Amino acid sequence: MGDACSTSPKKVSPKKPVHDARLEEALKRSMASEDPVKEEPKVIKGEFSNKKLPSGIIRAVSVANQFQNPVVDKLSEKHETCKATCGYFCTAVARILATKDLQTKTKSDIESIIEYLTDIANLEPLLDEAMKFTMTDRFGYCDSIKDTMTASDRAAYLRDWVANYEISDFIQHLPATEFPIAFLRHNQTPDLPDAKHVERLQIVREEVPFGEDPPFLIELFHPRSLFVSSKKQLLEECEARSIEPKSIVWVVDLNGHFDVAVAAPLVDDADVIFFRIRRAYMLGAESLLWPWFCRPCRIRMCTRALFFIMSTF
Repeated sequence: MGDACSTSPKKVSPKKPVHDARLEEALKRSMASEDPVKEEPKVIKGEFSNKKLPSGIIRAVSVANQFQNPVVDKLSEKHETCKATCGYFCTAVARILATKDLQTKTKSDIESIIEYLTDIANLEPLLDEAMKFTMTDRFGYCDSIKDTMTASDRAAYLRDWVANYEISDFIQHLPATEFPIAFLRHNQTPDLPDAKHVERLQIVREEVPFGEDPPFLIELFHPRSLFVSSKKQLLEECEARSIEPKSIVWVVDLNGHFDVAVAAPLVDDADVIFFRIRRAYMLGAESLLWPWFCRPCRIRMCTRALFFIMSTF
């Protein structure tokens, strides 16, 4: 297929999706209240009630802002993506971290890497690549069913948030030398009734066989393998692939948002470093999720994901 930009159809102006309306409201609140001063890294102590998972310290740091950013806005306009670009940011951040071999770094090295990820210029070419890959697929799908797809449905599909299967496809497309990257995927089987188009087909094919119970699935690449989030099975896969579990860079699917997590090196005071893709509006220094995601179930999901990762090393 050609470049997504060159194959784009004539633009239409459909009714804005609900999540875009919420996003615009969040952006307005952000512009009115968010402190523009650069955010300092924070240490957040995590606690989880499930005794099967360990206790420890999660260090949450922010990367370059996905919102109110002229570079990101320009890329989104170029590729006609949605405004929320965390699905592209997470692969860009993971690719950079996967080349750094964090377990061998000094404390000063780690701080330099964190600083590097706050500069959008370092992420721009990787964001551009990810957007082009995903949007080329989307335009190709729309063209394949153009006789049955309305203009408004087409526009909504092209502007929808990045789906987890699209992140999986892009990571698998990357050269094997950029690994180890793993994807902790939210199990979307319960969401099947609301899914449409390719996403529905992918849920049926990839996730429904696992049932609704496991909240997360683990995906490894080169070769691609998807399985229940089991520490035992993950360690067996790592052994078979000669991967050190602590070296894995995790893309984390929080069912509506994507972030990145890694095992903290010994020189760090934390157990896990959690790289947050900046939200449109932060409720406070300790906030991990967007305001409309800050419900107890969402926070538990984030905590459970991070402490599962911690349990694997």
